[in-house]
Amino acid sequence: MNNLELQHQIPTTMSTPHQESSEDWMAAFNTSLVSTRSKNTRDKSDELQALMGTPEFACLLIASQELAERLNLSKEDATERMITTFRQIDRAWKQYLIQKGIDKLSEE
Repeated sequence: MNNLELQHQIPTTMSTPHQESSEDWMAAFNTSLVSTRSKNTRDKSDELQALMGTPEFACLLIASQELAERLNLSKEDATERMITTFRQIDRAWKQYLIQKGIDKLSEE
């Protein structure tokens, strides 16, 4: 299945108990993403726009909504928790791989 087919399978709006649109969730996700990371001064608007149109990003929004519903969180809290957790996992993997590389160099 190609990207175009996947995009047609992901709803463009999501229903919640409060009937909030996917645009509201997208805004909350982006606000949390920006507020949890230091600013990058390079203009990346085209890349950001393209990434936000992917099925992968749509799935992140759906997962954020699910987390908010399960834990009774606001959009902002749910998206911030997801991003923070992802960054912690990414940082842990990076540190692990660096340590593995150091260990391998030490063995030589």
